Amino acid sequence: MDKFLNSKKLKMYNIAIRADGGSAVGIGHIMRCLVIAEQLKNLGCRVYFLGRYRQGSDKAKEMGFESFEIAISSSEAKSENSCAHKDCAEGFNYGRIEELEEELLATGTIIKQQGCDLLIVDKYNLSSEYFNRLREFNKRVAFIDDLNLFSCAADIIINGNINAELLEYKKCFAAQKLLLGTNYTLLRREFRDIPQREIRSLSGWRNTLKKSSGNEILEQNRHCLVTDSLVNTLKRDENDTWIPEVMITTGGADPYNFTGKLLKILLGDNKTEDIRYNVIVSSGFIYKDEIKEIAKSNSKVVLYIDYKYLSDVMQRSDLAISSGGSTLYELCCCGTPAIAFVLADNQKGIVDMLSREGYIQAIGWYAEIEKNNLVQMVYDLLRDFKLRKGYSKKMQGLIDGKGALRIAESLIDLLKT
Repeated sequence: MDKFLNSKKLKMYNIAIRADGGSAVGIGHIMRCLVIAEQLKNLGCRVYFLGRYRQGSDKAKEMGFESFEIAISSSEAKSENSCAHKDCAEGFNYGRIEELEEELLATGTIIKQQGCDLLIVDKYNLSSEYFNRLREFNKRVAFIDDLNLFSCAADIIINGNINAELLEYKKCFAAQKLLLGTNYTLLRREFRDIPQREIRSLSGWRNTLKKSSGNEILEQNRHCLVTDSLVNTLKRDENDTWIPEVMITTGGADPYNFTGKLLKILLGDNKTEDIRYNVIVSSGFIYKDEIKEIAKSNSKVVLYIDYKYLSDVMQRSDLAISSGGSTLYELCCCGTPAIAFVLADNQKGIVDMLSREGYIQAIGWYAEIEKNNLVQMVYDLLRDFKLRKGYSKKMQGLIDGKGALRIAESLIDLLKT
């Protein structure tokens, strides 16, 4: 495979990616599509994005890709927050082709103007009819899926989740390719070839936290590399060796300010107050300012806003509290023991299986988390060196981080036919 990817560049194919990212739906779909886009770009392909919301479009442009707006006239479709919030609260709405009519027309117009040898789709609110219609104006289509809720006539279906093979995908035609399971998990290059994690024992965990030099809010420009001065700012003082560090992340969105709720629960209990909390925040968070206020008033909280290299934060954290999205696979690559909660219905199967197979601990739906359960789970895991070490070793054996390479190879093979 590496020989294939390091070979001379191929014919320049035009590849369009249809994906959305915003303050309520998050940018997970955009981020995993960018992983494929970078790989295909390195092979000489021209890759461009089609999306409805500004945050996702801006992210694609920031990474050097063209992005075109899918203009929808309906008031509900225009509202990023209301539409996405409805999805999170009520479950994903599949199969209403009448709501997709405008999008299909807009998509068809753009790819006809720009040229398209392959269309990659990664979004919810779709149906069998949607893909049947797509194939009327584009010969080759790939679909990145999570749930297998309908029969899909894409040439390639990609599901890199741990539970993908349990979803009973059935081919719509003989030549259709199914790329299923963690061999096809889409992760950024920084999560490839990470060495075996060393777990701190925390046997000397003290009940007081050494006062920091100041409240830290790291609002790093997303184009910047991690600088030496920044690393030094975060370097552990030798007297703080036994202070646990816990990462908190809800992924690319937090429509319910669950980050703030978690912080209040953990900081308000004496079992978990003497911990340094590394909190991941996106500039698109609706409640970002409220989270900042918590950090400003508590020296134990460090905010990482739009921080580019999350593997650094994961590797320095002794434990993570994470939603059930792709972040869990990144934590696996880093060997960071995790407590996972479900923030949306597309995450439930992933969290359940990772927990059942012994990779993580699960605490259920975000709205059902009880203070005592969370606090006790965090406290017990930090105190149990052998358990954390066992989780870490098993996690790092799950994913090799090379899913994008395998997917790119299959996409190029499709384009050559």
